[in-house]
Amino acid sequence: SRRFLRKRGMRSMAVQAPLRDSFNESIVIGIDLSMTATGICWGHNKAETLRFRNNKRDPKGDVRLCRIRDMIDLKLGLYQPQLVVIEGFVPYGTGSQILAMVHGVAREVLAHRGANVMQVSPSSLKKWAAGHGKATKQDMLEALPTAADASEWDDNAVDAWWLRRAGVYHLVGEDSPVKELKCSPISLR
Repeated sequence: SRRFLRKRGMRSMAVQAPLRDSFNESIVIGIDLSMTATGICWGHNKAETLRFRNNKRDPKGDVRLCRIRDMIDLKLGLYQPQLVVIEGFVPYGTGSQILAMVHGVAREVLAHRGANVMQVSPSSLKKWAAGHGKATKQDMLEALPTAADASEWDDNAVDAWWLRRAGVYHLVGEDSPVKELKCSPISLR
């Protein structure tokens, strides 16, 4: 929330918090970045995953990065969000270099489009959504409200839904259910 950011010396969005009943939630997009399966959510029940499998037909390496970039660019062009929320990553461990490349191309598109970007740490998102920072993929799915029709979603789309929800909380100015939701504005116009 704005109060949360102010206490930590961070800038808040330079937008008026819209009234809850007239708030158009489609102006927030959540993106769960991954080299093999990037989830993106752009509406209450609108989410998908750009999935790559390790077979001969699916693109490899840099071509995957281009496809991820193109998907993000397409969604930004179609929906022109007021805020994009991405999940941060731990800069160490298995696959961190590859994930850093994915974040690089995604952030390049976001900067090119002039998007406001908020980053949420993975453990903070899990604690906010499922009640504890080491929540499993199943815990995150079970924590979804029944109104979100997630029957066809995988865990990447579910994470994207929660990221988007965190952005909605931020813009509406509500206090998050868990006060420890750690988010940082990366680039605010």
